[in-house]
Amino acid sequence: MPILLENLSRGILGMMFLLVVCWAFSNNTRAINWKLVLIGIVAQVCFALGVLKVNFITAIFSWLSEKFVELIAIGHKGIEFMFGNIGNQSGAWGYIFAVQALPNIIFFAALASILYYLGILQKIVYVFAWMLKKLGISGPESVSTAANIFLGQTEA
Repeated sequence: MPILLENLSRGILGMMFLLVVCWAFSNNTRAINWKLVLIGIVAQVCFALGVLKVNFITAIFSWLSEKFVELIAIGHKGIEFMFGNIGNQSGAWGYIFAVQALPNIIFFAALASILYYLGILQKIVYVFAWMLKKLGISGPESVSTAANIFLGQTEA
């Protein structure tokens, strides 16, 4: 799949817009570490190119995506078991937020709790926090940011 110029320019414009908004709302613009910002953007671009263009990385992410889709399908089977015909999205009732979305949130919160209990989540968060720490971010910021990837704001 080729990278189209319009998509690339839209992405660059979006990144620049985010940087300008963050700079505009900063209470101390002189304290912004532009080297760190540039390193973060370069790392993000390298990661994106790796996911989109390197075959084995694309295969890994495709496999992970399939597993998460299977996991969500298992959750939907549980929803249909619990709520019967109301839990079927393609049924006469259609999509009901309280029946479709909220059980998924509970399901993934329970899954995160199980991964935490088994010690798996801590290892994953540690790896991400270590990578962020290498960028020069403080320890607590690194751990909080890495945990926010997998958990909500309150759990992290």
